[in-house]
Amino acid sequence: MIESFGELYYADSYRRHFTARVLAVRTRQGRTELRLDQTCFYPEGGGQPGDRGSLQEFPETNPAEGCRQPDTVPAGAADPTEQSARPAAGSRCQVIDTRLDDQGVIWHRLDQPVTWEPGTRVTGELDWLRRYDLMQQHSAEHLVSGITHRRFGYDNVGFHIGQDLTTLDFNGPLTPADLRWIEDQANQAVWQNLPYEISYPARELLPSISYRSKLELDGAVRLVTVPGYDCCACCGTQVRRTGELGLIKLCSAESYKGGMRLTLLAGRRALQEMQRWQQQLDLAAASLSRPRTDLAAGISQLQQELRQQRTQVRISEDRWLEHCLAGLPAHYAAKPGLILFQDFTSQQLKEAARRLLALTARQPDLALLLLPAPDRTGPDDGQAAALPFYLLQPATASLNLWEQLKAGYPVQGGGRAPLYSGRLTISPRQLRRLADQLQLQSIGLP
Repeated sequence: MIESFGELYYADSYRRHFTARVLAVRTRQGRTELRLDQTCFYPEGGGQPGDRGSLQEFPETNPAEGCRQPDTVPAGAADPTEQSARPAAGSRCQVIDTRLDDQGVIWHRLDQPVTWEPGTRVTGELDWLRRYDLMQQHSAEHLVSGITHRRFGYDNVGFHIGQDLTTLDFNGPLTPADLRWIEDQANQAVWQNLPYEISYPARELLPSISYRSKLELDGAVRLVTVPGYDCCACCGTQVRRTGELGLIKLCSAESYKGGMRLTLLAGRRALQEMQRWQQQLDLAAASLSRPRTDLAAGISQLQQELRQQRTQVRISEDRWLEHCLAGLPAHYAAKPGLILFQDFTSQQLKEAARRLLALTARQPDLALLLLPAPDRTGPDDGQAAALPFYLLQPATASLNLWEQLKAGYPVQGGGRAPLYSGRLTISPRQLRRLADQLQLQSIGLP
């Protein structure tokens, strides 16, 4: 629970530099962590990751005293006074994460051990591009959640800003038309360049204010309001105006725990994703020799042509298989046979077994073992492999090839006369030995 909102990142979420004193040093999970008397680093919470950046020892002899005044340059622009806020010397380390403990204490996790003791003065600098990106995603989530709540009455029950995407979970279903409407409304709010208004109402006033909140709040309440779109209790950092979001894009939606999970992009992330999509569309359009606006029709036509070609290939393969199988029963009348099928899929092998079973129905002494042909490029002493097999053997056959297989090789499967199937584990050398005992025939597709 947050008792107050006195941290520097609440006073000015655009502030990037500060000086502070170390209050405590500790080690957690093999990493050094610092507690400071004040900080611009936002700790992980409310779906927003913790800030990163750097800390540097600020020598006591440096004439610059106190904290740097808040930045007034536009978001993302170069700061001409940036160099003056940095110390002249002192050890420097990276802040790789910022977290809040159970007592509400902010800890800055470092990439390396430091010799700083309580009382050491340091200067901090945010990874501003990362922070501003997180502010854009978080601010966009407020708009989308507020619009969805006002129109459909759904609550945002889950929110997380990931490295690439932001996910939002709602406790109700949304149709594709609903999602397009939400996206359109959110971007209309962007174009209006509305303010994100921050307020801290007295507790006695809260019952008279309509605002969204995932939790029952006991301490101070910080409300973030976008006029006409949303009012939400929030402890994160936001941009100043909706126009800074540039673009809001809902990328995908899926059913999740009885509701919907949406993925969202805003700002630079949305722009970069649109650029990637355009690049892929351009490549596809060039491949199909069609404009981007006609890709769906081009893909549909290509799919139809592929279906027709597959049908023709299947007809040709069936005819070839029928031709190859027609004379086999007579060929194996005197001796059990082993037929190796080159480049056959498991489904094609099953079809060959079905056809041969019909052809051999009237030959009571015929036994045929059907296997896929092994890789010809493999070594002769290669490892044993589990191959799918079909064994055609009527109950009246004089040679019980089924029992011989089970006695000589690992066999998984079963069946009953006249058809057995499963997987036969056999090495290339064993397969050659088996072929010497049986009458071998190979069949390949054209």
